[in-house]
Amino acid sequence: MPKLLIRRRNGEEEECLLSSQSLYVGKSAELNGIRNDLILNDETVSRRHARIYQSGEGYYIEDLDSKNHTFVNEIRVKKSRLRHGDRIKIGFNSIRFIRDDEKTTDSFEVTMAPHIVDPDRTVEFNYGVLQQVSAGLQTANNVDDFLTWVVAFACESLNAQCGVIEIPRDDQAPQIVISGETPIYASAIIERVCAEGEGLLISRHLELDQSLSNASQEIRSVMCVPLMSGKELLGALYLEDPLPAKFSERGLQLLNDIAAQAAFGIEKLMLDARVDHEIQARSGLEQFLATLQESVEANKALLNAYPDLMLRLAADGNILNLSAGAWPESFLPEDATGTSIFQYLPEAIADNMGNLISEALGAEQLQIFEFSLQQNGKTRYFENRIVACGEAEVLSIIRDISRRVLVEQEREQLIEDLKEALAKINTLCGLIPICSACKKIRDDKGYWNQLEVYIQKHSDAEFTHSMCPDCMHEWYPEHYRKKQTEDKKTVKKR
Repeated sequence: MPKLLIRRRNGEEEECLLSSQSLYVGKSAELNGIRNDLILNDETVSRRHARIYQSGEGYYIEDLDSKNHTFVNEIRVKKSRLRHGDRIKIGFNSIRFIRDDEKTTDSFEVTMAPHIVDPDRTVEFNYGVLQQVSAGLQTANNVDDFLTWVVAFACESLNAQCGVIEIPRDDQAPQIVISGETPIYASAIIERVCAEGEGLLISRHLELDQSLSNASQEIRSVMCVPLMSGKELLGALYLEDPLPAKFSERGLQLLNDIAAQAAFGIEKLMLDARVDHEIQARSGLEQFLATLQESVEANKALLNAYPDLMLRLAADGNILNLSAGAWPESFLPEDATGTSIFQYLPEAIADNMGNLISEALGAEQLQIFEFSLQQNGKTRYFENRIVACGEAEVLSIIRDISRRVLVEQEREQLIEDLKEALAKINTLCGLIPICSACKKIRDDKGYWNQLEVYIQKHSDAEFTHSMCPDCMHEWYPEHYRKKQTEDKKTVKKR
């Protein structure tokens, strides 16, 4: 029984058996009383896109005035008979028609196509394809990942069985990325496309000129386009399929668009990789910045986004160059180049900075010091890092650390407050109710306590008991007189 093999945009696959009844395809479940049997929830699919029906012994597909059209083997159709192996393209969804009792017929042609935009596809569809390439660039971590994604996406978008990206490399074998089934992969076709700088479409089996290899003459359907960044050739994007007449000029035009976007992404990722390599090759920020100065234009955006004030200073403090970056409140005027840094600083700070510049040039070691300035009625704090940059120059990086200092000051104040609170614990203060006669103290619960008991409960003090002379005389007069006599004898002996 005939069937459809469906591959949705999100990669999900399913199988749908065909009967003698019409099968409606669209985005919505039902429209104007007509229910869609195959629902493709995709913004590139119309609510009622197409129908597949049987007429006689054959099956046909009919486009129902859809916005992005219906394609069979990359050819836009209004109505077409389906044959075994035909690939139907509805938006970003691929459908393959399977009928084992029928074989494909051959229909071939060879076309050379320039780089032009596809006029038949809607703006939304072409934009959607290019948007997918841009999204792939955003998620790619490196060139290899992006190349793998691009060739797989090109195969999916154009229903190719396999694809190849080839990137030439200096003094090395070319980088080759393959997607799908193992291709015959005619390298001579890629060489020809790279040499001529134009896309090549092969869609019939004929004798090609002697510049192509025997392997390429066995291929039924091939598309190949150069990857161009401006006038620079980066490589080639190659698709092939065993079905004859699989690709069309329209498909070649779309592949050109994909290749143009991919070339931009490849160049960007290659540049990013080179920058990452340079960063890793440097042991510190100072060496990295010194290297970046060799290319002023390439580093201008980076310097403007940097949150610190960066100065290139002569040994005498003269400002050779500066970049305020994203620093909103620089204490230097915009035309400070050519003047001395010391004239903008208090004398003590200027003297300290001059000494550190000399030490940085002499010892060739990083010098760090902190200072504060009054700006707009507020005290702002700064950290200055000075490092030698040549024999008679230094690089000074000044960072606003006011927020950090204020946080540290608040933390220190909090510590002092806690210490003070801790010191007050178990310390008696305030009014204490005490009996004027027996000297007992009333606690918070209304109970009267001995003086020493109350104090011991509410402080760290401890008591030892003795008796003063007055109480001794009142309570124990005999012991008092005896003690007085002994004390007098002791004084006479002395």
